[in-house]
Amino acid sequence: MRGTASPLLRAEAGRTLDQLGDPRPEVTTLEHMAFCLVPAGSFELGSNEKEDKDAYPDEAPRHTYDIPYAYGIGQYPVTQAQYQRFVEAEDGYTERDNWTDAGWTWRNSREVTGPEAYRDPFGLLNHPVVGVSWYEAQAFTVWLTRHAHAQGWLPSGWQVALHNEPEWEKAARGGHQLPLHVVVAPLAGFAEQTAPRISKQNPKPYRRYPWGADSDAQRMNYHSTGIGATSAVGCFPQGQSPYGAEELSGNVLEWSRSRWEEKYPYPKCSSRALHKREALESGSRRVLRGGAFDNIRQNVRAAFRLYNFPNYRDLSVGFRVVLLPPR
Repeated sequence: MRGTASPLLRAEAGRTLDQLGDPRPEVTTLEHMAFCLVPAGSFELGSNEKEDKDAYPDEAPRHTYDIPYAYGIGQYPVTQAQYQRFVEAEDGYTERDNWTDAGWTWRNSREVTGPEAYRDPFGLLNHPVVGVSWYEAQAFTVWLTRHAHAQGWLPSGWQVALHNEPEWEKAARGGHQLPLHVVVAPLAGFAEQTAPRISKQNPKPYRRYPWGADSDAQRMNYHSTGIGATSAVGCFPQGQSPYGAEELSGNVLEWSRSRWEEKYPYPKCSSRALHKREALESGSRRVLRGGAFDNIRQNVRAAFRLYNFPNYRDLSVGFRVVLLPPR
């Protein structure tokens, strides 16, 4: 899949690989789930119509935002194979401690035992999991955090979480300074990584897409690519971000832990306003990032923001996780 073949051919190869048994542990297992290191530092969050003719009003004002900690962001969205471990676990869907109060009530009222089932290729194991609500995505992160601690994959204090808006957008655009080398490591052992000491100036701090200024059907699965469905993760390596994360534009929309508010700037780290913006027990609408396979170029940009209610499920909606250090 990592060649110069057309996107349609790569998508077909991904489906065939699933049928043969995808050998990539970073796609099919939890302990080898790949994470890209994002060093601490500032970046440009948001956009405006003067800089980007496709910008929406809720993306303004663009502002400098500082994330004072290094973290890991999933190289890919969570796959069907990885999510299935949660579905099949004895302490998964039926474990009360995984769920927020509202999520547990929703799960029981709907008798939910797994994601929505759609025709292939949406259900293929090497494709992003879709048809999951925000409640389910959040429950997965709680379950995986506990599982990772029990297995010794993560030290005490580290957690698996849904990304917030700044964590996602920095991973897509890059900070003001970029590491000279991309660092990608598995969940088991990622916490041992340290931020690279040598960095360079980001030549494109306001980039519209993870690779640059222009949309490109060779770099992402969106409407103009013509696939018309999700694709196996890893089909678009040319679309990777400055930190090595792939498919931040296109394929599936990604739930974040951020509550939807139209106003920017985003609250500063460790502020009381930030805790309110990311309160997990709130039943408010949640932000979705990244765009999906059926979105136009305007809606797969790095600054694009969307929202929906936490019980929303759709074949274009999945999620990606981050690894956060103790704070």
